[in-house]
Amino acid sequence: MHPVTQIQNLLSKSALLEGLSASEIEIVLSLPSGRHVHRGDVITKPKDEYSDNLFILVQGRIEVLIESEVGLNSIFVVNLGDLAGIITFSGRSISPIKVAVMALESTQVLSLDRTKFESLIYTNPQLMYRFYQGMVRHTHRMMRHFESVVASLSEQISPAVGVR
Repeated sequence: MHPVTQIQNLLSKSALLEGLSASEIEIVLSLPSGRHVHRGDVITKPKDEYSDNLFILVQGRIEVLIESEVGLNSIFVVNLGDLAGIITFSGRSISPIKVAVMALESTQVLSLDRTKFESLIYTNPQLMYRFYQGMVRHTHRMMRHFESVVASLSEQISPAVGVR
């Protein structure tokens, strides 16, 4: 399959583009640049040139790490078609959260520059509105998934004894 077709197929299944017309999807697909990175490469870190970008995983695996007083801690591994950098993309680099994204194997990501994307507000405000709705849907799905994982882990750690 041609790489562009592969990316279009992957993104067409993404919550990010739900509700967008075919012409709007074309506009969105014209914006990101592709990046190929090797295992162990840092895709972005706080305050670098990509820290305000949104990343869409096209191939490989990436890990999102959050910086704390004890160093970098893994918060999750991103699956194909998933997003990384949502908070800094939507909240700019003023966000107090410091996140790094690292490749766990040979990886391809699409990198969407926030400033370039925000320029669409003048020409395509509805597209931007629906795109951000897609980001909210994606984030909501992630949170529901994490809630189920936490509930499952809690049950494993201290199973309910039953009603007394």
